[in-house]
Amino acid sequence: MDLFNQTMEEACHARQIPGAVLVAGNRTGSFKYARCFGASSLEDECRPMKMESTMWMASCTKLLTSIAVMQCVEKGLLVLDGDVTTVLPEVKEIPILLGFDENNGGEPILKKREKVMTLRHLLTHSSGMSYNIFNPLLKRYQAQHDNGKDNTGDKESPRRNEIPIVKKYAYPLVFEPGEGWEYSVGLDWAGQMGKLSLLQLQVPLVQASTNRVERQTSLTLDQYFQTYIFTPLGIRDHLTFHPLDHPSVSANLCKVSWRHGGVNKFGATDNPTGVCEPTTRVFWDARTRQDHGGSGIFGDVASYFAVLEAVVKGDEQILTAATWKAMFTPQLEGPAREKLNRLRRIEEINNAFGAMDMDVTADWGLGGILNLSSLKSGRNPCSMAWGGYPNLTWWVDPTEGIAGIFGSQLCPPGDPQTKKLSREWERTCYAEERARRGEVSRL
Repeated sequence: MDLFNQTMEEACHARQIPGAVLVAGNRTGSFKYARCFGASSLEDECRPMKMESTMWMASCTKLLTSIAVMQCVEKGLLVLDGDVTTVLPEVKEIPILLGFDENNGGEPILKKREKVMTLRHLLTHSSGMSYNIFNPLLKRYQAQHDNGKDNTGDKESPRRNEIPIVKKYAYPLVFEPGEGWEYSVGLDWAGQMGKLSLLQLQVPLVQASTNRVERQTSLTLDQYFQTYIFTPLGIRDHLTFHPLDHPSVSANLCKVSWRHGGVNKFGATDNPTGVCEPTTRVFWDARTRQDHGGSGIFGDVASYFAVLEAVVKGDEQILTAATWKAMFTPQLEGPAREKLNRLRRIEEINNAFGAMDMDVTADWGLGGILNLSSLKSGRNPCSMAWGGYPNLTWWVDPTEGIAGIFGSQLCPPGDPQTKKLSREWERTCYAEERARRGEVSRL
């Protein structure tokens, strides 16, 4: 690891990246790596990155929401292949956006959804939903019908923070459920399903940490995470949707940095060799009172790794062995898988999607992207991975029994320099783990 550690130190010193926290380990605990590099703020480079440094985890939240929802499925509160409108009636009338009628003042062309939308669709980004900041059609639609639905970028305001998620993300679909793939707000809706199922059904839940039955009728998503995921793992209040409510979390907030330059049409940097610099942009407002199941968690990287450790171990105080196995099972059907892999042929998008080898076919599990064949880094087939907007990346390899997370707070997403370092770190972790077992020579 010494050579890699030196590479990281040099990258931070040259402002190729501002700083990072890296944590990895295997399921037995015989291999563990945890190290910090660089600064937590380029406004004050005397503030070194620490293991306690708080990061906006962004889409790393999606794995947590997937776990919570699958707990609800195990308890019989939700059904993977049932119609989501039985729990989320707000979705019932959401139309599909086909385009715009340029002969009629650019009015949107909308059609009624015909196919059933399921929880499985929401978890695998095959529901027809998208992100209005990534999809050109929805971006144009939002410009025409802006009611504060966007929660990222430079337009953040308290008014936007208080818009309920079921209204914030009620913009149109872009295809029929199951007939395509588009990275989406589906996990934000799935998080609402988990919360509403508890409220509406008013049934007892089993608290995994004590096996004590409690009647829960009005949990927020944050409260659910704390009780049924974080408490059993010993990380209660280390990860939260509301960092300003927790002094130990807010005191260690990192500042997000920006790579000098603009962005290209894919939202990635147009200056991949530019230095990193401070920014006043607000990418996610920590004041929001809404629990966004797709992107809202803040916390430290080591605590998030505790979740990945539970996943790689198949920890049965969180989910049953059968559910863990299902989460690593490919879920997409023909059109959806084709669209995902067509998008991945674009380098900038592939970088944002975890920077897997371009020649590897991908699918989606019930928690993240799956590689269907081995990667050059050493990652085995049907490992799961994803990350977060400020260039965080995590992976879990149940075959090898190893997991890791590269924690970063640099925008824009899909940063080539960060992804190169992340891939090299992953390769080094596999080499170290296999050397420990006597399989390969140590780097």
